[in-house]
Amino acid sequence: MKKLTSKNNFRFSLIIPFYNSYDHFERCIKSIFKSYLMPSEIIVVDDCSLKSQSKKCKQLLQKFKKFNTKYFLLKKNLGPGGARNYGVKKSSHNLVFFIDSDTEVLKDTFSVFENSISKYDAVVGVYDLEPINNTISAWYKSTFYFFLYKKKIIKYDQFSASCSGIKKKCFVKVGGYNPFFKRGLDFENEELGHRISKNFNMVLNRNMRVKHFFPGILKMAFLFFKRTQFWMEMFLVRKKFSKTANSSNTAFALIYSPIIFFLLTLFIILEKNIFLIILILISTLHIISFKSFYIYHLKKNIFNCIVMFLICNFFNLFIIGGSLIGFCKYYLNLSKIKRKFK
Repeated sequence: MKKLTSKNNFRFSLIIPFYNSYDHFERCIKSIFKSYLMPSEIIVVDDCSLKSQSKKCKQLLQKFKKFNTKYFLLKKNLGPGGARNYGVKKSSHNLVFFIDSDTEVLKDTFSVFENSISKYDAVVGVYDLEPINNTISAWYKSTFYFFLYKKKIIKYDQFSASCSGIKKKCFVKVGGYNPFFKRGLDFENEELGHRISKNFNMVLNRNMRVKHFFPGILKMAFLFFKRTQFWMEMFLVRKKFSKTANSSNTAFALIYSPIIFFLLTLFIILEKNIFLIILILISTLHIISFKSFYIYHLKKNIFNCIVMFLICNFFNLFIIGGSLIGFCKYYLNLSKIKRKFK
């Protein structure tokens, strides 16, 4: 397919951290070469992967050397934030764009970035409606997060590096990713976003999208549980909700989920119609809170909508549980985030 040519000789560096993810990485790289607009250089930072994985990654990039691909192998594991910082240091251009190795860019992802970055200092994208893997958890997360954002462009304060671009001078001025967030302490994007939005003009553009590969139900539930701990700890440090769509309004709507499961249990055990009536009312409030998400799945079929209702409330229980643990860690002085940022 013929590539689109930038009117202003638009140049940017694409940075991809790689860590034992070759099965996804090959698909990621191939999607880049289907883009209407190509990066000026592709920087892959291998975060000290297994030797077999590193070898495959390097061999694949050799096939595309004519596209100015660059491979760097770190001597020790720095985590995704550290790998991205290294990639920025090695970049040659004034604009940098980040994706993850388990994503696929759309044909117009970089074109949307070109049109937006002239107006803002940083532009954050979203997951495409259609995930890479056809699983319940993948469809839930890609569609649920997509419909959280009502407007095409909104002020934003989280730098989601699965699909984000920024002016290099802004990234450098705020200090890049904080090395405090090693692999396993998965909150580096949110913390960096807070610093960027405080000093510069950052937006989310819903037209700038990538497809994403998501984990299964149990792993995703665990990730929700872990990450909402950090979210609650940082919320208590900052004393304010994030500006994102999934903050105050969504946090309130989460309360419906444990009530729904509690009422369902009472109805099954006691067989009292009053519990069924209240269950229907609370479920209706939950559905209204996320109506665009449910309308989308209802258009597919009613069964799909019911499955999404159950899985959404299931995940919400883990989100609430993680928030409670984070709350307790903060006030029991067990929070690493509190010790670092308070």
